Amino acid sequence: MKKSALRPLFLLLLVRMLLTPTGHVAASDLDVRALLHDASVAAATIPDREVFEKVAALQEVAGAQAAVGDRDGARASVDIAFRTLAQRSRTDVYRANAVVDLAKASARGDAVELEQFLKRAAASSNFVLDRSQGYALRNLAEALARSGSPGAAIARARGIADASWRQAALGAIAEIEAEAGSRPWVERTVAAASGPTDRALILARVARRWAETGDLPAARWAVAEALRLADEIRTTDWRNAALVEIAKAQVVVGDLEGTHRVASRIVRSGDAWYLVEVLTVLGVRPQTCTVCSNGRSAIRRSHYLATGVSTSGGSLRVHDIRAGGAGP
Repeated sequence: MKKSALRPLFLLLLVRMLLTPTGHVAASDLDVRALLHDASVAAATIPDREVFEKVAALQEVAGAQAAVGDRDGARASVDIAFRTLAQRSRTDVYRANAVVDLAKASARGDAVELEQFLKRAAASSNFVLDRSQGYALRNLAEALARSGSPGAAIARARGIADASWRQAALGAIAEIEAEAGSRPWVERTVAAASGPTDRALILARVARRWAETGDLPAARWAVAEALRLADEIRTTDWRNAALVEIAKAQVVVGDLEGTHRVASRIVRSGDAWYLVEVLTVLGVRPQTCTVCSNGRSAIRRSHYLATGVSTSGGSLRVHDIRAGGAGP
């Protein structure tokens, strides 16, 4: 770390020591806000050319200021960081991620404050998040959901241009709402996904979360909905991708019979790649599992059709299985 970044970080470390129960000096003996103000001033003196160190230091200070209730101080620290990004940012990707991280650290779970920080970024650094900043927008959507604004989170997620990042954002929101026990918002989040495959995948993910937190009725509902959606998927590859995730959820829920039924559907499809995945999910010896035994035979048949080479009497290697698979 460059020497110019050491002083603000030292001051911040001192403040953190004061705020912890093991601190040797009572926080009341010192003016914590004044210390953090000094840390912010010191961070501001880091040369702009050291943009990563300067922005990181200001982010730490702003987060600490927000934690002790010094909103004005946090805003001032973030504004310095925004101006630095406007002058010295290396790439739009870095700037987008830095803006979101600064806003998250300073807002401390306040959705209104989070949006205000983004407006301050636009005003001070002339930077507005656009649809192409998938990773940053995914993180922003998650932060909004955690701050209690699922509607705003879904709106941000739906605006992401890249389908993969959009799905990742919606999946994160759905998990957060599942943890909060908010089935209506889970349903709205699922409805925002683009089609039956994406919706089934989110529901399978949510089912696992609910099962892990002990809400088995909700988990079973999510599995049933995911299975219903899987029947609407026309492409075998994508349907099998959804079925594998559903099988994982069923294992966590404890529905082993359901898991075997789903596995049998994949076996009948002859898709070697997803056969391997579902056999891994089942995690039992082939001789004790009819589905597993049939799965091994299906893998061999799929491999034979794909390569024209007999696999009888031999073991399949990973690259052999890939040759016979049809995963997306």
